[in-house]
Amino acid sequence: NIENSLNKVGGIVKFQVELDDLIVKVKYDTKKISQKEIELAISKAGYKANAIDANIEAYNKLAMCCKLPEDRK
Repeated sequence: NIENSLNKVGGIVKFQVELDDLIVKVKYDTKKISQKEIELAISKAGYKANAIDANIEAYNKLAMCCKLPEDRK
């Protein structure tokens, strides 16, 4: 889900999602996009991004496998 969302964001050069560590590393063009805009895109996909909480509506729509371990039931 994060990969699909970030692929649609202009200004991102490349990114790496590390599922085991719950980390996304992003290389981006600072002339085209800011860190905050990237964090907002991740939040809108339903995930927490640094200090920005996940959009709750997007999070609730995620497949069970894509939610936090404590929310998988």
